[in-house]
Amino acid sequence: MRSAKLRQTQQKWELNDFNDILALPVAAVYCDIIVTEKQWVHRLRQGKVDERYGTTLLHDTADLVDILANASNS
Repeated sequence: MRSAKLRQTQQKWELNDFNDILALPVAAVYCDIIVTEKQWVHRLRQGKVDERYGTTLLHDTADLVDILANASNS
């Protein structure tokens, strides 16, 4: 994620980007669902993290509501 962010020049680094780079890979391996910024969802999908670990990656909280509603009905 860090190297991809460094290569990408259109979007400047923000204060919390370093924290995201440290925390999101761990969450992607151990959590079932992650809601984060669109750029990080894109980077994690590029690395096929969602496929390897079965993690659902979301950038919109509205999608989380649908997933949780479907899970409660199952």
